[in-house]
Amino acid sequence: MALADLRAWFTHAAGQFRAEDPWLAPGVTLFGQWPGVTLHSFERDAAGHLFAWASRGTSLLRAMVVSGADIDWQHAGTVPERCLPTADRVLGAADGATAIAPGLQHLTSHLANAARSGIHQLVTLPSGTRLVGLNGKMLRWTASGDWSVALTYNGFRKPARWGVLADRQGRAWIAQYALNPQRTQTITLYRSTDDGRTFVPARVFAAGEVRHLHFVQQDPVDGSLWLGSGDRDSESAIWRSIDGDQWQRVGGGDQAWRAIGLAFLADAVVWGTDAGSDAEHFANVALRWDRANGQLRAEQAVAAPVHGVGALHDGRVVLTTGSEGGANEPDRAVHVWLRAQTGSWTEIARFSQGWQPRRVAYAVAHLADGQSNCTDLWLQLRGTAHMPLGIARLSIDFAGDT
Repeated sequence: MALADLRAWFTHAAGQFRAEDPWLAPGVTLFGQWPGVTLHSFERDAAGHLFAWASRGTSLLRAMVVSGADIDWQHAGTVPERCLPTADRVLGAADGATAIAPGLQHLTSHLANAARSGIHQLVTLPSGTRLVGLNGKMLRWTASGDWSVALTYNGFRKPARWGVLADRQGRAWIAQYALNPQRTQTITLYRSTDDGRTFVPARVFAAGEVRHLHFVQQDPVDGSLWLGSGDRDSESAIWRSIDGDQWQRVGGGDQAWRAIGLAFLADAVVWGTDAGSDAEHFANVALRWDRANGQLRAEQAVAAPVHGVGALHDGRVVLTTGSEGGANEPDRAVHVWLRAQTGSWTEIARFSQGWQPRRVAYAVAHLADGQSNCTDLWLQLRGTAHMPLGIARLSIDFAGDT
């Protein structure tokens, strides 16, 4: 078959995976999108310029972000082949073929979701050293360009979305997320105090105490560390630590404390419940924990398990959900919710589940670290009918309660 015929065949195949437009609330527009790209974080350089960090397969991308303008992704580095798991080497070769046959992009996106391949985390330490998470290991990428293995995971494949943190003090943290269905594993929070060269256990949960850890984050208001776990009622809890050694349980014991991450405001901490298909008929909600009195209050039903949460530049909060197929979900869709400064919530976007089986990838939208630096809302999509894998940039000119 001639190259032109092969290209024509894949172009036709691509048409069979026609993207479905998302539902957007009035005042919300799809400003930009990048299929096949994974969003990681936003950072400012010494001059105050804002940059987005992303990846395509095992290549790292960087772009300056300007409000109201398109961006140009530039290659910033590639994970050395010697550091790659087998699945990433195979999919990397297939992904390279998309330059010849664009129709392959849909297939490789679905394969990447199924294999959980590619770069999962990218966080930057104060020194400029970056931690790059792959399946089975955390890599260390120095400012001088050296690559090494910082931690090989024992008993788990990768941390959760918010399971890797570089804090203000220069410490690095990795929270173990193991499937652990029988609750027979000990679960570890790892810490590095030597710029990510080595990691040691900072806290170990006994087998049966928790199933796994969902997040480790630093509060920008007071610098404290926050840690969350799940999944059963007895395993769901949120802890807080001033020094990283002593942890105080903020709350736990039911699905209200099962969270994948937190959004920090001056007077409160906000999150959404991550009660998945195992939680039967528990109705997922957005919650507000008051800093002054420690009271927890439900503010809004959010239709599905929450997989993304973050504060925006103006103090508003965004929650995004997944579509796991549980009895507590009314539809097969990802929902995006916006919280006004007054505490009222509005659904601003909805993306339908893709055609793929949920074992390959259920539909989900994530948020990136540093989202509060942006004037637009950036969503990492997986498994949606709009994009099986990619970034959607939404402009919010919302005329409702701000």
